Amino acid sequence: MPFVATGGYKEQTRMAELERLVGQLYAENEFFKKSIDQIGRQKQGRGGKRSTGVKYMLIKESLESGSQISVNRATQLLGVSRCGFWFYKWLRQSKTWQMNAIPDIDVRNEIQRIAVEFPAYGHRWITAELRNRSYSVNYKRVLRHEG
Repeated sequence: MPFVATGGYKEQTRMAELERLVGQLYAENEFFKKSIDQIGRQKQGRGGKRSTGVKYMLIKESLESGSQISVNRATQLLGVSRCGFWFYKWLRQSKTWQMNAIPDIDVRNEIQRIAVEFPAYGHRWITAELRNRSYSVNYKRVLRHEG
């Protein structure tokens, strides 16, 4: 004689767990479809950076809309790093970082002025002179523009 479920506690909890999983998979599926649609409309940037930014933006939007999908799961689905997402989110929110960021052209022009004014200066002295002139740069940035 075959076993007939009597609707006991174990069956009810199992059914509730399965319903929860179906809901979670539905949310992930909707998120994934939306993400693929958005990414497909974007042109691929140099090294895939543009599509990575779009992926991070989609994760941020899904969090703000109250989606049931977690950041960990969303980053896994889209194939991006969780740490990169949090850095991206912090970078977009940080007004002080954006205000303190000096455009490369300004730094390059100032490096050229210093190099003309003091032809014997190397990257260390140019870095020190930039700091004296209220530029927040390190020697690596000077080396990048010097060469």
